[in-house]
Amino acid sequence: VGTAQECCDACKAHARVCGAPGAGGRVYLNRSWEGKVSAERCAKTMTSNELGTHAAQACNVFVFCPTPPSAGGLCWSNDVWNHSSGECWLKSQAAPQRPHAGAFGAYPDAYRKKHRTAPEKVQWMSGALHPGPVTVDGPHWHW
Repeated sequence: VGTAQECCDACKAHARVCGAPGAGGRVYLNRSWEGKVSAERCAKTMTSNELGTHAAQACNVFVFCPTPPSAGGLCWSNDVWNHSSGECWLKSQAAPQRPHAGAFGAYPDAYRKKHRTAPEKVQWMSGALHPGPVTVDGPHWHW
């Protein structure tokens, strides 16, 4: 997506459509990126860490990579992937009023010493779908 607002809107659309029983396979968003349009569909099961054994949950938190191509177009993460400008991760957490955050703000000096490619500050943006105040639980640095 192009902006953090579009990522938030995708999370809202996912919550609205995919939170209903039997929503697996339904289109929640028609997304346009680099001239192509794709239909984003509700998952039937979780397919990442849960090996497809748990029912998919509606989005209530999201993470967005805002780094423009003119500034390198990447958001650093302590994994093997290159995360690109416009990446929008739709997530579900048990307590969206207190979302768990792996990282935010400045990376600690000791962390940057161990992870030499880490920038000074976390580049990702995030948000939570919650009507009241939100208090971030973290950061929980992954060393």
